[in-house]
Parts: sequence; C-alpha cells; structure tokens
Amino acid sequence: MLFSLPYVLMPKEFVSLLRTSIAVTNSPGPVFDSIRSNRGLMMLLEKSFKEFDDGRGVEKVMVALGWSHFRDRFASLYIFKSIYGHFPQKTDMSLVEDIKNIETLYSDFSIQSYSRIFLLGFYLSLSNIEVRHKEGQLNVPLQLPPEVLDVMSICQGRSERIDWLMLMVWHFITYLGKNELINKLTAGVSFSDLYQSITADQQLHFTQNLLTYGASVQEDEVFFYERV
Repeated sequence: MLFSLPYVLMPKEFVSLLRTSIAVTNSPGPVFDSIRSNRGLMMLLEKSFKEFDDGRGVEKVMVALGWSHFRDRFASLYIFKSIYGHFPQKTDMSLVEDIKNIETLYSDFSIQSYSRIFLLGFYLSLSNIEVRHKEGQLNVPLQLPPEVLDVMSICQGRSERIDWLMLMVWHFITYLGKNELINKLTAGVSFSDLYQSITADQQLHFTQNLLTYGASVQEDEVFFYERV
C-alpha cells in the first residue's frame, strides 16, 4: 500500500542541530550559536531543564547531560507541544522512546556524530501526531517496516545522510517487495536502474514524498545535482 508523507512544520533551530555533526565535550561550542539569539527558545530551555541546572545555566546543563541525552529531552518538548498544544514544564523521555528505538536499530549504518536517524524518527513522530489531529484517528501509523532493516543489513559502510537512504529503501520495498529489492541490490543494480524499474505513478509518488520530507527537515540541496 502506498503511503503519503505529510509536510510538517518543524522547529528550525532544533532541526538544524539534528542535521549537523556534533560532538560536545567540555563546551557547548557552536551548538548554541543558533539558539542564543532566540530568547524565547532560551527561556523555554531554561524552564524545562531547570531540574538539571546547578546555577550555571542551560548550556552547562547540555554539557553535563551530553548532547545525545540533551537532544532527546529537547525533542520531547516539541512532541509534547504537538500533542497538547502547549509546552510542558519539564522534559519527558517517555515521549522519545520510539525514536530512540529506531536509532538503536539503525545505528550501525550511520556516522555516530550525526543525528540523522533521530531526525527521521522525530519527523515520523510529529507526522503521526499531525495526521491524528486532522483525521481524528490514525488507522495505519507512519512507521518504518521491519523489512527496511533487512535490506539495510546487506549494505556496507556508514552513510552521513542515513535518513534519506532509509526512506528510499522503504519506498522501493513498497514498490518491488523486499526479496526483489535485495536481489537487485546484490546484483549491483544502480539507483537509476532501480528508479526506472518502477512505474510512472510510483516515480511520482517517490518524488513527492521525498520532496515533502526535504521541505519538512528544511533540506533541499540533496535534489541539486549541479551547483551554479
């Protein structure tokens, strides 16, 4: 069954961090550069991370928690807001459990300093909430089928933009089936040949969904093959 990815208005500063290679040690470094100028966001973080603040401020909280743990709690604020319409008083790790599970499953295929798997999981989480709000129910949640992991397992190396690769695999499984896709990949079939092997309607569906995801995560350069 074909699935439609919805456009989701996602938080610019946070999405920018998820798309960036980050390794925080003793200083927040460039991580907070895009956040400091947004006073409203800083106030939100100061309030919601207050339980971890020893008086040195939210930037030191991030260093103490570590980027990954801080990121998870940061994401929970936006998920709570998407569900209830307002920001919470504190962070809630239970809201990111599904995202963390996805990240754990696919971590072997990603460069560790990036949060691209988390970005895709965050997008899917917000998408399901938005669809539920609009339709009143969610009969078929948007979630990566387990077959994606089976296909990814035959790949070698790690991908910087693993989220895009996971989405492409998901689509080609939908069009061709897992076994046929694995056979084509093991035979060395190129992406261009894979794309040409699906129908015109499937090509349109593929392109529309990836454009929608790109717009949601504020990333369009993957569609530009030549730079002027």
